[in-house]
Order: sequence, then C-alpha cells, then structure tokens
Amino acid sequence: MLIVGVGSVNNTFGIKGVQEYCQFFKSIEDANNLRRRISECFERAALPYTMEEERKKLLSFVICGGGPTGVEVAAEIHDMIFDDLKEHYPGLMKDVKIRVIELMDYVLSTYDRKIGEFTAQQFERAGIELVLNTRVASVRDGYVTVVKKGGEEYEIPFGSCVWATGIAMNPLVKELQQYFPKEQTHFRSLLTDDHMRVKGSDGSIWAFGDASTIDQPR
Repeated sequence: MLIVGVGSVNNTFGIKGVQEYCQFFKSIEDANNLRRRISECFERAALPYTMEEERKKLLSFVICGGGPTGVEVAAEIHDMIFDDLKEHYPGLMKDVKIRVIELMDYVLSTYDRKIGEFTAQQFERAGIELVLNTRVASVRDGYVTVVKKGGEEYEIPFGSCVWATGIAMNPLVKELQQYFPKEQTHFRSLLTDDHMRVKGSDGSIWAFGDASTIDQPR
C-alpha cells in the first residue's frame, strides 16, 4: 500500500525571475524566511548611509496574487510592521509601502464580490494599496514589471516580493498519473473515490491533501 500526501508546489506560470527573486508562502520555513527578510530590510533602511531611493525600495513590500493567501500575507506584513517594528523604527514608517497585485478587478475573486469590496475598504483604511487589473510580466532583482489591463507597463521596486498566485501539480503526482492515464485526468491532483483511494490503483494507493481531489461524477 502507498499513501500519497506530498501536497502541491508553487505555480510560477513560467514567469521569468519568479523562482529567483520572489519569496513563497507555503511552509513554516517560508514564513520564517519572510519575517527575516522584512527585518533585514528595516535594518538596512535604518543605516545612516542608506540613500532615500534605496530606503524606499527596501521598505516596499509587494504581494503578487490577491487570493486568500495573498490577502492574508499582506495583512500579516502590515501587522508585523505597524505592531512590532514601529516601536524600533518610528522614523521609517512614512516610507513603508505594501502593495497587492491582482489580475482581476477585485481581490478574493473566488468569493462573492462583496467580500472583496469589504477587504478593499479595510486595506484602504490600513494603507495597503491594491494594484488591480494588473498582471506580472517578469521579475528581476528588486523590481517587478507589471502590465495594466490597458497595456501600460511599468516597474514596482521592492525590498521583498511574495509570490502567492496559486498552486501547481507536484512532480510525483504527475508521475503517478502516467500509470493510470484513463482514470487520472485531473490537471493538478490525483483523482480518488470517496474513501481517498486513487482511481485506477485497485485500492493499492491512497492520497490526501493538495495531492488529491475526490472525483465527483456529474
């Protein structure tokens, strides 16, 4: 018997520079790395020889993806900065920018629009900027290139850029699907029955979590 619980991987959509220059938010290690990076940005920004342009860049925090993860990350970064770091760096608060880049015209687009509108109101009150109707074209060291719906292209500087645009199939899941091509047709997960048994495996393989989805015949 084989039990599969390998989860999923971050979906970069093949966009240039994401893997090299963005941070992810899928594990405890990712969260710790982000916290360390934000603290490092403030430490460097507070140095007396840091130029104004570099200081503003270090204190710019960009979140790519306005889904549940991206919205939560933006709120947590805001709380960390204004609840914890403000006491140590009061003079830097005026230069802090938190931006959420979202392809749709409102955040949390998988939910009712009213939820996204309410979130936008709360973010506006907190000073978190929503960059809507905008896609990420590429990322380089310290800069993310975005394209507005109308075609306008420009760069946003960042001290830290978090990639939170969704998940993709784990390579192991893809490999397992090849053994059961007729039954395993899902684009991201192993199809299971109601008892989490992988379809096509005659009950020899079980799967759970992001690595699987229950097949629901229509």
